[in-house]
Amino acid sequence: MDYFVGRLTKDRNGSRAVRHIGNFQTLEAAIKAAQSLIDDFLLSKHQLGMTAPDLFSIYKDSDAVPVVFSDADCTINAGSFNHFRYATLKCSDICK
Repeated sequence: MDYFVGRLTKDRNGSRAVRHIGNFQTLEAAIKAAQSLIDDFLLSKHQLGMTAPDLFSIYKDSDAVPVVFSDADCTINAGSFNHFRYATLKCSDICK
């Protein structure tokens, strides 16, 4: 079974689309890729003195949302990957 990671994007009209990021042979590899996208985004937005809720708010309002699909059933967020939960934890780590 293959997995692919996409990024939800939003255009000026509010329409959403999925931009393909990559294909992966295992769920673990796909989740790591999605986590890396979140890590990179959060680190690029973090400023000294920023609180975790402030950083998470920026993430939540962005179009940097990664999703993991399985080719078996085209299920969004295959394997129960929750990008919001991961981003919340990562924000806390970054803003310590």
